Amino acid sequence: MTTEEMTNIRCPSWKILTSGTIVSCLLLGWTNRVAAQNRPIADDTLGNERSTVVPLGGDTQGDRINGGARRGDNLFHSFQQFGVDVGRSVYFIDPGVNNIITRVTGGNSSQIDGTLGVLGGRANLFLINPSGIIFGANARLDLGGSFTATTASAIEFNNQGNFSATNPTAPPLLTVQPSAFLFNQLNPAPIANNSVLPTQTNPSGLPGFGLQVPNGKNLTLLGGDISINGGGINALGGRVEIGGLGAPGTINLNADGGLNFPIGVARADVLLANQGRIDVVADSGGSITINAGKLEILGSRLSAGIGRDSGFVSAQAGDITLNASTIVGEDRAVIRNQVGIGGIGNAGDIRISTGSLSLADGARIIALTVGKGNAGNVIIDARERVTFDRSYIFSTVGTTTSDATTVVGNGGDIRITTGSLSLTNGAQLAASAFAGKGDAGNVIINARDIVTIDGRDPIEPIYRSVISSTNGAINNANQIAVGNGGDIRITTGFLSLTNGAGLTANTIGKGNAGDVIINARERVALDNSDIFSAVGYAYANEFAVGNGGDIRITTGSFSLTNNALLSASTFGQGDAGNVIINARDRVALDNSAIFSTVSSTSANEFVVRNGGDIRITTGSLALTNRAGLSATTYGKGNAGNVIIDARNRVALDNSGIFSTIESDANGFAV
Repeated sequence: MTTEEMTNIRCPSWKILTSGTIVSCLLLGWTNRVAAQNRPIADDTLGNERSTVVPLGGDTQGDRINGGARRGDNLFHSFQQFGVDVGRSVYFIDPGVNNIITRVTGGNSSQIDGTLGVLGGRANLFLINPSGIIFGANARLDLGGSFTATTASAIEFNNQGNFSATNPTAPPLLTVQPSAFLFNQLNPAPIANNSVLPTQTNPSGLPGFGLQVPNGKNLTLLGGDISINGGGINALGGRVEIGGLGAPGTINLNADGGLNFPIGVARADVLLANQGRIDVVADSGGSITINAGKLEILGSRLSAGIGRDSGFVSAQAGDITLNASTIVGEDRAVIRNQVGIGGIGNAGDIRISTGSLSLADGARIIALTVGKGNAGNVIIDARERVTFDRSYIFSTVGTTTSDATTVVGNGGDIRITTGSLSLTNGAQLAASAFAGKGDAGNVIINARDIVTIDGRDPIEPIYRSVISSTNGAINNANQIAVGNGGDIRITTGFLSLTNGAGLTANTIGKGNAGDVIINARERVALDNSDIFSAVGYAYANEFAVGNGGDIRITTGSFSLTNNALLSASTFGQGDAGNVIINARDRVALDNSAIFSTVSSTSANEFVVRNGGDIRITTGSLALTNRAGLSATTYGKGNAGNVIIDARNRVALDNSGIFSTIESDANGFAV
């Protein structure tokens, strides 16, 4: 394609931003040709206060920006063209103001592929270009304040007026802080960040790269569509705000740097791809907010929380907040808010508000404490649906490799409110306390229509689709977690578990397991799947000390088929929980079972604990094809009761109901 042909292209959607055509479009400034030398060229709109561009001098290749129109603590610059070539720098001179506000009026996109900075002060820098902004692979920021890049038409200053790039005039008396961004375009221009220039190693422990502002400062990208394709954004302990509009509208700017998007105006799309990263991890603070139409996170990472070896006592990290009509996470994408190893303080929440959320192909949302502090919550509000396919949400205190003596804190809740929820191919929602001292969080699901949990991981079949809350684990040093497990609470119309899926609330450390509480208006159906509440397990039970939680199910009809299982058991030093089923119409078990068990340990020591009851209240109960209800003790404790209240009928076909005490070669049940 010739240069002339490329000049006349109308660029298609950002969704294929990485294709040669789109890259060419961006580099050419969409419908306008960018001058061969990508340097700042001032316009005449400021009159006698016009910006002046002079060489930096010395060994540094680049330009220094003097002049401008000062209004109180604001300094205004205006350019016909603005860019920074590879190997060059552009620095604004700060005469002692709070904000340097720069507009580009010539109709060409700004290409920043060198260093953009401020000399002589800590002023915040605003770059406004309604024709688009591209940060290349070598783009770098060097300033003492916050940075905002926007393709808005103008910036508003409360009632004093605005500084417009599409209707450029000399600024009136704009002495107050910027208060809003005005978008007058039908299709606001995009912003692309591809910066991969190395920066300092971040407190998250990962090598830093990309655009970076000083610690505690803010970095904002506000335009039409936003693309972070392999690039990095760093505002350690500060705020990252990303988003844009797909139609005319006004975005208000808060005093703390946060943005308020208008209701009812279409939002632009945001893409993170190819190991792109946003990082705000620090000793304290640090938040990420993205507002979008469609948000795609593909093989990329969002990181917030308390850094490694932080010494800031009682620190509080910020939140990760994602607001979009549709959110997609794939290719091992990671959204993580944590207290790092040796860190002191509480992690922030991960908050997602959307129409639909889809995670697949190893995508993960992680709320974690491996230091001294509480993990945050994962809170998802999806109006239509949430789908997890071979993907995971983890809320965790410690890991199985953590030093338990250094981990103190409670896990956060996983809370999902939606129309329908689906877990497939080994997907997991897990709230766990693996090491140290702290309670696991709860998993709370409110799905208006249906919850489906199905299948095993096709690549690693040992992993199955499961919602779990687990207290305690034996780590590599045989150190045991101390704390209680959280509840699993599901409220829906229909709950379906198939193909090896499960709900699990266990304690395998020192603490009580949580309850599994299900309220389904219509029915609950398990096929070749299970629900467990257990104290310990058969190969490590001597470490488990605590009581099991109850399994409580309230529904219209309840069925277990094809070797499905409900089990409330103790293999350690604690009482098993109860299984309580209230089914308005019927309960049916086919080739399946409900157990309440007190079992002996792998060391042949008899458990001196009691089993829980099995209580079923329903219209009719049917057990077929070797189905069973069993309350059994193999140790030195009482078996639970089996209590059935069926208004209409109880039918057994080649099946049974048992309450038994079993003997063993090395001891006798009492």
